[in-house]
This record gives sequence, structure tokens and C-alpha cells, in this order.
Amino acid sequence: MQSTKLGDAKKIDPNELDDPKEPIVRGRVFKKMYKSFIDVACKPIDGQNENEMAILGKLGLSHQILKFYGHSTVNSSQVMILEWEELGNLRELYEKHDIPWTRKIKIAKNILLGLLFLRAVNVFHCDVRCENVFVSIIK
Repeated sequence: MQSTKLGDAKKIDPNELDDPKEPIVRGRVFKKMYKSFIDVACKPIDGQNENEMAILGKLGLSHQILKFYGHSTVNSSQVMILEWEELGNLRELYEKHDIPWTRKIKIAKNILLGLLFLRAVNVFHCDVRCENVFVSIIK
């Protein structure tokens, strides 16, 4: 039997995904609760991001890369289950907030650290843009 990229990733039981108190949808990505307490992003799987999913499962060593939990079925659609970032992507952050220069420097540094990590494991991100940079709350 042939192993598919989808089959290599952890399968998450749909019963482990609950609706949050307030539903949030960002484009095609929507928020769920995994195991009742972990905020996750559900991103529809298409042929293009099957490759992305195979790579994401191997990148959990970097804090600058979204955590990939696995895949599941939501409303009869296959979805990837990823770490949820409350602030959204960098474009959304720039559109909604006036970002101080000190924060911009931290963001740039974290983007660089993420890209350096990817380079160290021979992964080349071919689509670095604000929409693909997710921003977490810096403590």
C-alpha cells in the first residue's frame, strides 16, 4: 500500500475539534478548539498544500514556525490543523494597528530566525509575504 502525504500526517478525530465561543474566519481559515483548550486554525487542504503539510510536520523545532497538529475533517472538508495566532497575519496587523519601531524590529528578527531555521533544514520558503507571516503576542 502506498503512503500518501496526507496519510503521513497525524489524523485528528473531528470530535476533538470544538467551536470557539466566538467564531472567527480569516479568508478560508477558521478557528476551532482542539481538545477543548488549544486554539487552532483549520486550513482547507488542496493539492498545493499537501506538500506544505508534509514539510510542516517536520518543523516543530522552531518557535518561529507555526505548530502543525495534523489533519482532520470539518464539515465534510479535509483541513490542516495549525497553531492559531490571535493577531493574524502581518498584513492584518499593519492594517489594524500603528506598530512601534521596536515591535517592527522584533517581527523582522523573528522572520529572519524562521527563514534561517528553514535554510538549516534545507527548506526554501518560496512565498514569503505579509499574508504568510503570522504574528503572535510578544511577551
